[in-house]
Parts: sequence; structure tokens; C-alpha cells
Amino acid sequence: MGSISIKGLDGFDFRPWRKQNRGDYKELHIYDFDNTLFQTPLPNANIWSNQAIRVLMGFNILANGGWFFDPRVLASTGEGVEIEEKRAWAGWWNERIVAQARESIRRQDVLAVLLTGRNERFRKITEKIVKSKGLHFDGVVFKLQCATGSWPQTLTFKLWFFEQVFLQFPNVQSLRVYEDRPSHIESFSAWLAKRADEVENFNFEIIAVAEPPKYLKYTTEIKLVQNMIASHNVKAPSLRLPMYKFVKNVTSSVVTVSTTELHHLRNAFFNVPITDIMESVSVNSSRVNSPDNEPQIPEPDLPPDTPYSSFPGENWIVTALGRYRDEYWAVRAEAWDHRSQGSIRDPNTANIPSLYGTILYISMSTGIVTSEISDIGAQQWKVLDPNERWIMKTNIRRECTHDIRYKRPYKPARKYTDMMDLENQRASPFTGSMHRPI
Repeated sequence: MGSISIKGLDGFDFRPWRKQNRGDYKELHIYDFDNTLFQTPLPNANIWSNQAIRVLMGFNILANGGWFFDPRVLASTGEGVEIEEKRAWAGWWNERIVAQARESIRRQDVLAVLLTGRNERFRKITEKIVKSKGLHFDGVVFKLQCATGSWPQTLTFKLWFFEQVFLQFPNVQSLRVYEDRPSHIESFSAWLAKRADEVENFNFEIIAVAEPPKYLKYTTEIKLVQNMIASHNVKAPSLRLPMYKFVKNVTSSVVTVSTTELHHLRNAFFNVPITDIMESVSVNSSRVNSPDNEPQIPEPDLPPDTPYSSFPGENWIVTALGRYRDEYWAVRAEAWDHRSQGSIRDPNTANIPSLYGTILYISMSTGIVTSEISDIGAQQWKVLDPNERWIMKTNIRRECTHDIRYKRPYKPARKYTDMMDLENQRASPFTGSMHRPI
């Protein structure tokens, strides 16, 4: 197993942790923060157009980095920091994972660490949230910036940190990881499997976490995004970026799946072993032929001044599952004929997913269905057995939403070859996926 190196990072400084005898630790338990331990709010698809969501979620569009790179989003969760801190952000936690974290922290032979891809800008608000819950991890680790000024990819940084712990705590022979991102789960599995082959008595467990999305209050989210756009427009001229404006009541029509169905997809995906050596755990392990029998998850409140209508779309028999990057659930399906009286057919071609079925891409965060992606299919397909398939319901939503548009006609001020200069000015603190390989 090759060591993980990141140019500009020589090692992790464990001295501030002030640990007990390092030889006492036998296990390392790693907890991801966003949508694993804490249910970080996502942009509400009932408020925004699909274009607006792309602007908010893209790390390289807004000057401050967008939804996951702006500390104001976490600070706006619930009723705001002043109120939520007193009640420990009640309702925003994955309580099952919190219980596991408490047990990890309690054990004297376990090094319990919160490891996030966010950078140090988020330390104050993140530690405030965690401490309000009474969770006192042995360490809270944020992504480090390289000496070169760039940021490593989150996946690379986490693997690098695993290796740093193994070097500093030589008696650690077991690793347990709690994670929600499919690509990270797959990469952790592969990397740790190699270590298990090379290091005697080393074992690991990866627990995939699948929770339904949560959202901010409508008025809070509108005000937050308006402030994000205003902050971006102040910086945009110096960065040669386009300026944006907030547009209200834009009529749109999209195909969606419900929050309940989105949760079903997450659980169905994570219940499929990605490799033989990975154990996936999810809240709802059973799958049925019809979502009507599943517990229903409340949909987010609709904006009070947004005309909204929704009516049933097509129903689909889900025959195979995959993912597209960490953005979409990829579903192979065939249209369901209600005249079949609920039975799910098992055509001979079902075992050839490359030739069979319609591919639907369903946004992991919003539930919006698209078929516009054409560059590659899912990175991994799992054909479902007949007893694993279910009927997925889609809806057609027509509403007046809000949009984010160019403030004036925009012509790029830089050529494509100049993008690296722009990138160096606005290095992403979260994913680093636009940076040179390290």
C-alpha cells in the first residue's frame, strides 16, 4: 500500500490534543460531520429553480464558494445560533450516529475523531454545534491548507489523516468510519482493504449513513441567499466573475421524486455491498414492491407566497441502482403499467443493465429528475433481483420559484487557458476538485 502524500503538508500536529499514553489506544473511530453526524441543511427545491440550485451548489461559481463553503449557512440553521445553541440544535442531528459517537468517546481504548472536509473557517460554528450536544471528541480535524496555498481534495486529505494517525498511534489496529458520500465510501474500502492485506491483525468497518434531506426556514433561506449574492457581487469585479441578481416568481415545471422516495433511494443504494469487505448500515434495510407501504417523511413547508401545483407523473419499476459522481442517484427503470396489478416483471434482459431500461438521474439533494447527463453513466451498477425492485413514483411540479441570473449580459473576461490563474485566486476549501492532482 503506497503512502499518501500531499505536497505542502509534512505531517499533522497532534501536540495540541494532549493525549494520554498513545499506546493505550487500540481503535480509531472517525465521524464525518455534514449529513452524517449533523443533518446539514440543503437548498430547498421548493424555493429555487434548477438553475439557481446549480449556482448555489457549485463551489466555483460564487466568490464565497457557494452553499457548502459559506459559514453563514450553518449559522442560519434552525432559529439561528443564539437560540439553537441553548437547545443544542434539537432536530438537526442523526441521533443514531450521535449515540454511536457517545459510546466511542466513552471508551478509553478508542481515539474518537470528528473529521470534516470543511476548513478552519468553520471551526468556530462547528465546535459550537458539537459542544452544545455534549460531544467531546478527542480531536476535531478540519482540512489543512497546503504551504503552496492550495487545498487538497477532501478524499485525499482524509486518507492522509488516517495514515498520520497510524504513524502516531502505533497500537491502533482497528478503524471504524462513518460516512455519507458514496465515492468516499468506495475509496475508503479499497484503500483500507490494501492495508488489511499488508498489516497483520488490522481490521476496519465502514458504516454508510443515509438520512433524508433537511432545509432551512423559507424566510431564512431567502434572506441568506440574497446576502450571499450581495457578497459575491462585491468581490466579482476583482475576480473577473459575472455578477448575479435575485429573481422572484419564475414559472418552472420539473419532474421530481418525494423526500420519502429520495430517502428510499439512498437506503437502497447503501444496502448494496459496494465491495465484499464493506459493511453498509442504513435506517431502513427492508425494501418493498410499493412505496405506499413505507413510512412517509414529511415534505418541507412550501413558501407562503409561492403558487404551487403538483400532480402524479409516471411510475417506474426500479431495476438497477448506481450513482453519478456524488451528485445524482442513477436509476435504471422501466415504466410501470398499472394494469399489471402491482406485479413487477422480470424480463430476460434485466440482467444486462447496459442494454436495458431508461436511465434517470435523480439529484441527491433536491429530488429533481433529469436525463440531460450524457457524458458517462453511473460509475457502478447493481442489478436488483426481482424481490428487491420497487415502484418509484415521480411527480410533475409546476410552481413559481425564485431564480439566480446574470445581473447583466456576461462575456468571460478570461480565456479558458487563464482558468488556472483564476483558480489560484479562489482555491476551493472544500473539495479541491478543480485543482491540479497532488
